[in-house]
Amino acid sequence: MLEWSKAMKEIKQKPLEPVYTCVGPEFVLVEEWLAELRQVLAKQTDTMPEQTRFSFDDGDLDEALFACQSLSLFTSTQVVVLSDVWAATGAKGSSKAKYATDALESYLDDPVPQNVLVLTVAADKLDERKKLVKKLKKYSVIDCTVPKEAAGHKTVQAILKRSQISMADDALAELWRRGGSVSRCATEAEKLWTYTKGRTITYDDVRQLVATPAEDNIFEWIDGVVTGNADRSYRALEDLIRTGHDTFSLFGMMVRQLRIMWYAKTLGNKGYSPQQIASEAGAHPYAVQVAQRQASRVKSRDIESLLTVVADAEFAVKSGRRDTDFALDWVVAACLAKVHAHPARRA
Repeated sequence: MLEWSKAMKEIKQKPLEPVYTCVGPEFVLVEEWLAELRQVLAKQTDTMPEQTRFSFDDGDLDEALFACQSLSLFTSTQVVVLSDVWAATGAKGSSKAKYATDALESYLDDPVPQNVLVLTVAADKLDERKKLVKKLKKYSVIDCTVPKEAAGHKTVQAILKRSQISMADDALAELWRRGGSVSRCATEAEKLWTYTKGRTITYDDVRQLVATPAEDNIFEWIDGVVTGNADRSYRALEDLIRTGHDTFSLFGMMVRQLRIMWYAKTLGNKGYSPQQIASEAGAHPYAVQVAQRQASRVKSRDIESLLTVVADAEFAVKSGRRDTDFALDWVVAACLAKVHAHPARRA
């Protein structure tokens, strides 16, 4: 796939193609590229091209192809966007079962050069085995998947600059940590810009106005356990439950962060750097940083005991030996008992 930033440059430098495919869940990257495409066409034709949208998954293929094969009364070129082309992926329950792709494949063999067909699918990759995909790859396929952190920062900065939104570097870093995608960050940045009435967005603005990641509450839960603050642990889990997390997803998040703590403790004692630990644990550097701080308060065997407590609780719930509604309360009490001689009790 063609990397997104490269695609943004090439669209200005190379002859336009009659078909493009944007692959990935980053809808903001798709929209930014479409806007650039229309600007390029406007310069070439002295008229802003029409843009029409259809959904393959809603059965709009015939209408989209008819639009591609038609001449506009107002502009010499049209941009036809066909979204939700799940038939190009290996997703189960996709539109493959509902709609045939024969007509689209025939069009790809002989597209109308005056118009531009842009297909989009919010998946991380296409199914290379499919005939449709092989034909799509005769044209440019643009990578609109979630970028890695460094590339994500750079992309968000570029989008903010084009939108004339000013944001401090530490605010952007915190926004990415909370958002985790270009689309989420760009959407939240627009809200922040409205709130700040045009001033530079600060770290505190992001902390106050952007939703806290679930991981932060897990950090709070562990902080409560290792410091003996039962209320802090209970409140953190209650916040997660209120936002829709079920018991089993919470067990999974607990185990993940406890494992990162174990890596931080064990590898840190061997002289590993935080970046090396993050690489070994497959974790975000921020999660490792928090884990190192938390692990400094307990011994390695305590972390192993906490992992056992959570695993036992999950098994007890799955086997029907413990009620789901009370399992998390029991986990907090059991973890406190493992780490502290005199665990705090819930008020």
